[in-house]
Amino acid sequence: DTATTEIYTLSLHDALRSVGSQIIASVFPDIQLTISLCHSAAGDGKKSSSGTTPPSRNDHSDVLEHSLFQLLRKVQASNINPDGASLSSAPIGIPRKRRAAGPLSADRHSLLEMATTETLLEQIVRQAQHVVLRLRTIFVLDTLAREFKDPLITSHWSTLSSPTCSSVKVSIVSASYDTIIKTQLVIHVGEKMQRVICKDGRVLNFSYEPQELRDFILCQLAQHQISGVQILAKVMGWQVLSSSGFLGSGAVEPFGSAAGCLLANGKGTRFLAVRYSPQSNYCVHMAQAPCEDFLSSIVENSKWENLPSPFREVKLDKMDGKNLLGKVELLMAALST
Repeated sequence: DTATTEIYTLSLHDALRSVGSQIIASVFPDIQLTISLCHSAAGDGKKSSSGTTPPSRNDHSDVLEHSLFQLLRKVQASNINPDGASLSSAPIGIPRKRRAAGPLSADRHSLLEMATTETLLEQIVRQAQHVVLRLRTIFVLDTLAREFKDPLITSHWSTLSSPTCSSVKVSIVSASYDTIIKTQLVIHVGEKMQRVICKDGRVLNFSYEPQELRDFILCQLAQHQISGVQILAKVMGWQVLSSSGFLGSGAVEPFGSAAGCLLANGKGTRFLAVRYSPQSNYCVHMAQAPCEDFLSSIVENSKWENLPSPFREVKLDKMDGKNLLGKVELLMAALST
């Protein structure tokens, strides 16, 4: 029989403990790491000597396996080739930094830092936490990319990473309008937290819960669409009367936040109200001035003629254009003439 080490995840254990030939460590409140020593025969699918069937290939993590192999090789290399002594009478196994601590007058705090080393089990748990958090981040980004086709979400994972830290660059673009508006984010995935760096320099820290990152991406989608409408309005010669990234009116969003803006053409006779919601998609309302009612015939002051009429919703599904910016551009061009 050959002794092999199998590492796989189960659910719901809180403490680090050892049961028989297994070590159970809590990675997250709902995820546990089980390290078991299995004595199995050469054939696949056979039961081990303890009577349990080895885990299937679907529960295997290649990324975690690669990280653990590197960690084990590092430990084996340090055991086989310790830091050799420069003098024949010096003790073997003491690092060069600790040997130089005496002549350099190192204090007690520095000596304690040299003596404290991270155990192999602690390093395995840290790497397992990063792998689980990285899989959760991938799941959130891939799910949003499938759900939303306007705007488009692309993710580029960095090939240069460490066993406990990796980064991904997220780009939010609108088809055919990527030259005027493009929202980019950089997400650093660590062990127990995610750090998001926005394009404007803001740094936000999120926990291991995937819902926090999903809510933030949904808010970024809404702000991206409204920012694109505002930039397009300036190109088309329209004015931005008001804008908000977190609207307090309308239905309460279960996830994320709705954003909107109010636009007017150069003459102030046509108005557009654009609202984008991550859940109920987008809607556009239109109004015109002067307001055609009985007040226009009895009021003498001409400034009241600029008041818009009640807003009416535009049926965007009947218009040409494959995304929101394309339809708003055609609508602005029609209302400007």
